[in-house]
Amino acid sequence: MQIAIYGGGFNPPTVAYLEVIQALLELKKFDQIWLMPYFERAFGKTVTTAAMHRLSMAQLLADVCGSGVQVCDLEVRQAKRSFTIETQRALLQLYPEHEFDWIIGSDLLAELPRWKESEALCQMTHFVVVARAGYVLDEVELERFPVLGVVELASPLAVSSSQVRAQIQQQQVWQKSVIPSIATYILDHKLYGVD
Repeated sequence: MQIAIYGGGFNPPTVAYLEVIQALLELKKFDQIWLMPYFERAFGKTVTTAAMHRLSMAQLLADVCGSGVQVCDLEVRQAKRSFTIETQRALLQLYPEHEFDWIIGSDLLAELPRWKESEALCQMTHFVVVARAGYVLDEVELERFPVLGVVELASPLAVSSSQVRAQIQQQQVWQKSVIPSIATYILDHKLYGVD
């Protein structure tokens, strides 16, 4: 099977995640899409929300997307910092019958050379690039890397997880930024300082 890996924090997964998944399903290039929350980011800030909460919210998102979307807990189970090349090798070892491609935001395309063993990774996989608000897609970069396709969204990832967390902390309206089951989960587990 051809499987697209959609990795990320899922902290929380917003309606933008859903929009990306729906756009990927419409491409009809993949047999399945696997949502893969990381345990710890390879670059950037530390994630303070427990991995099991983020995994549970990813599952709630997958539940509304249909049978073509499932959650893979590989990086969470490893309980360490995640590097895409290591995850790709683990996936190919665990599932040699499948091919795995990666979904990345257009903001990450220019960062690919900084990724661990990026040249080896580019020989092992393809990327589907999702347009992010504020990041112009560079045609040179698109040709430089093994890009399988570009997904343009109606509202390019306008709602970020950090915005939702900020909305909750500032006691603003945030519920429409996530799907209803995730809003309920956040409230039930009192995540992000919700009252």
